[in-house]
Amino acid sequence: MVLILNVKSGASKEPNKEEKWDAQRREYERRIQEAEQRAEEAEQRADKEERERKNLEIQLSLVQYRSRNKRRKK
Repeated sequence: MVLILNVKSGASKEPNKEEKWDAQRREYERRIQEAEQRAEEAEQRADKEERERKNLEIQLSLVQYRSRNKRRKK
């Protein structure tokens, strides 16, 4: 009985450890970059909402001021 093993062809079909690690590293880097981008977008939305809130508070105080002045003049 003769058993012939073709080690080279089997090894070429599966990526070696370094290739697997490189692929994992690239995937993690991509996911980190996406997470950073989502965090930046969330921060920008929060800043925009904060500016809007402050603007509304200013408008409210202006309306309240005008209302008080109107009552005083009567």
